[in-house]
Amino acid sequence: MDASQQQESVHGDLKIFRRKLVQEWEVKGFMTPERIMRRLGMKMDEYGLHSAAEPIQKNFNLPSVESLGARYLDEASFTSFLARAFPPSFSPIIEAAPIIYASAVYLAGFPFYEQSPPLTFEAFRRAITLMLPDYAHTWIAASGDEECLITRERTEIDHLRLLFQSMATSDNESVQDLQSNDQGFKITMTPRPSKYDFDWRAPNIDADGDEMYHDVLDVLSATQPKQIYETSVSRDDQRSLATSLWQTRLCLSQYRMSREKLKPLVRLMLCMQLSDMHQQGSYSTDRLHELEASTNCVVNAFEVSNDKGITWPIFYSTTTMASPLLLRPLYNLLDLFLKSQDAILEYDDQVLPAEGRIFTLPLLCQLNIVLADTITLDGLKLLYQCQPLSSTFDTKFFNQLKDILKAYSEPCILLVRGQTTLNESITFGAFLPVAGLDTSHIAKSPDYRTSFLFQLSPVHDIFPAPAGEPVWASSDQGLWFGDEAAGVAFHLMKDLQKGMLLHRITDQGSYRGNSRRGEWQAEVIIHELEIWKERE
Repeated sequence: MDASQQQESVHGDLKIFRRKLVQEWEVKGFMTPERIMRRLGMKMDEYGLHSAAEPIQKNFNLPSVESLGARYLDEASFTSFLARAFPPSFSPIIEAAPIIYASAVYLAGFPFYEQSPPLTFEAFRRAITLMLPDYAHTWIAASGDEECLITRERTEIDHLRLLFQSMATSDNESVQDLQSNDQGFKITMTPRPSKYDFDWRAPNIDADGDEMYHDVLDVLSATQPKQIYETSVSRDDQRSLATSLWQTRLCLSQYRMSREKLKPLVRLMLCMQLSDMHQQGSYSTDRLHELEASTNCVVNAFEVSNDKGITWPIFYSTTTMASPLLLRPLYNLLDLFLKSQDAILEYDDQVLPAEGRIFTLPLLCQLNIVLADTITLDGLKLLYQCQPLSSTFDTKFFNQLKDILKAYSEPCILLVRGQTTLNESITFGAFLPVAGLDTSHIAKSPDYRTSFLFQLSPVHDIFPAPAGEPVWASSDQGLWFGDEAAGVAFHLMKDLQKGMLLHRITDQGSYRGNSRRGEWQAEVIIHELEIWKERE
């Protein structure tokens, strides 16, 4: 027997030994869902929430109720705790809190979801760990090697997916189709630079099951009941057990989120973008109406034409591309459970800009879910404004606009509002970050944005520039933002009274479109234009 055959024989013996070990654990009763979840909770406490053990216990005890000798959070007590951060009877939190509570109850049952457990302290700690991105993966660390992968690396995509599942509804009648999840798989497995030759992020969808099956496999591999002298069991050695624990479950492709469930959450997330938006007395009827319009525009970004609900690939692409910072306020709100009882929601010092005709505070909140990590939106200053259809309009306004675009040295936002030929109100524009592009040596956050075009109504959407460079050009007919022949672009006629927004799906062009929305164009009668820049 040569060396390679000997090595193969050794590997074979190890596989047999490891699988026998798993069988022994099953016989001893270590691998029931209850025992597994108990070990999972212990790992979460040890590696995640240990630093916040005292405040989380106190914050749980404060609103919790008691029944049959056990304390737990019900929907009313959970809502009362979150509502402390807002003015009394603040409708956005009252409407959104039940959705957040249901999400916590669902995630408390991770990864088996056999039933909706009472939100006891142990269940609540598991839920809050999975809901907060800073703690969501502390219970598992990638280990092993190419020959024997013990635990795979979980990513921020796994965290976002679990939030989606917790807010979605499973469709028991639809066919389980692993292939329909291939988009999620491709997203999860996007290559990245690594100091290791081996990619720790093993596939989480294959012939055995989809992402939800692999959640079970991840938990099994991370919570092994082995003694300190025993060898670790590989992920693959536990596939048979994972199948038996998950054999009657649903696939991720069967989960759908409704507009009705998403809308209250989006409304709350928008009004939490700025402190002024939810402070006592800041909500007039007009302000609430404006916020509702922005909420509808953001929710419209998740819509699909087949009216079958929001799927995981749609939720992922919309939250990461069009609204990457949408859920940040949710994490800030839940983080209050981990702080002292007198803690409040924290905001950076904010100097709110004087509102323009287009630029209102609700619209500022809408832009903030894209640009909060790129420029200081709360300190914006009006640089240019005109109403092309007014009697005071003069052709000099076009030249002023062009001169500003040529000369500006700070990041700026161009806003255009008008009405389409179908009598639909529309708002769109461009983000031009010249100063940001000149500081390429500075470390930027993952959500730092380079040049992009955007639409804010009736659908909130972002159209990035692959090269990251702002692209606009002047001609005798007016101004083009983007490539006239391909991709996404908009045209402002020289009189600034008419424009055209073009959305084309192609690999060419300066700005890229959203393939889910197909190809379309809108002729626009322009009512107002504004340019805003950061304050010095």
